[in-house]
Amino acid sequence: MNSRTSIVLAGLLTLPVALLLAGCVLLKDGATRLAFQIEDAATKMRRSNLEHLVIKHTPSALPAGPSGDYEIVLQSSLDRPRTGGALCVNDLGSQNFKNWGYNWATTYHLNFVQVPREMSVRKKAGEAAVLVLHKKGDLIEIESLH
Repeated sequence: MNSRTSIVLAGLLTLPVALLLAGCVLLKDGATRLAFQIEDAATKMRRSNLEHLVIKHTPSALPAGPSGDYEIVLQSSLDRPRTGGALCVNDLGSQNFKNWGYNWATTYHLNFVQVPREMSVRKKAGEAAVLVLHKKGDLIEIESLH
């Protein structure tokens, strides 16, 4: 096997790995990206003496996110002890939102935080939403959303 063939084979073998890693990033929707940001913040809080931490989140339209004005809804996790409360990111101008009342949802964030009451905020396209996390002992709650 010559060196040119080796290079081509090495490239072909790394292509599936590169596509898999790209897929991990590309397959996340608007709600999952926010949930991962909450996870990162909660992890940071657990490793520090911080009692409060502010998260600023501006959704990205690509892939699978709001392209215009949007809404974030955090359902109470305490009112739904068995199923938890969803985190929803909604594209207010989308046909899905008009038909079904939501776009993207997850409960992944509940592995890291509690949501004591339902909260929601509507923002203009490109405007950041602000979440405030509060640590009480080992518990981290989303204190506010605005």
